[in-house]
Amino acid sequence: MKISKKGLALTSTFLFVLTSGLLIFTFTGCRPRGFNGPGFHPGIHGKDFSQRFLERMDKKISKLELSDIQQEKYNGIRKKLETDLNEMEKNQKLFFHEMRDEINRENPDMDKVAEMVKTKLVKMPDRMGKNIDYFTEFYSILDEDQKGRVLKEIREKMNRHEI
Repeated sequence: MKISKKGLALTSTFLFVLTSGLLIFTFTGCRPRGFNGPGFHPGIHGKDFSQRFLERMDKKISKLELSDIQQEKYNGIRKKLETDLNEMEKNQKLFFHEMRDEINRENPDMDKVAEMVKTKLVKMPDRMGKNIDYFTEFYSILDEDQKGRVLKEIREKMNRHEI
């Protein structure tokens, strides 16, 4: 069965959204709460996104009561994720400013806007792949009890959302 480029793009986008949501729901407790203003929910968005994300993740991880060896490995994974989040945040701000500048022009070049968005979308699978790798690297350092607790939370969060 041959998959078209459009089908592959849609599948990649779907997987990106699914894994992003799973990682955010699992590690931060962020969840939709209806239409509550900017961003539609008072989650972890704002000027210190990276730091707040990591703090919430740390709080969740602390409940797993990692051993010293596990904590050391987690700290290494966390450092890589922090670097990536800071880079992502910087790039996101730059992208937003470029988009805003183009859209606010008297006659915006919509082809340019479309190309900017496409370029950003092309990079998403690699970024999400890294996040999935971080999660599986973290999951692999857990003992069976800890893995069970993580799976229980993932299942609870997934069961809250109907597809």
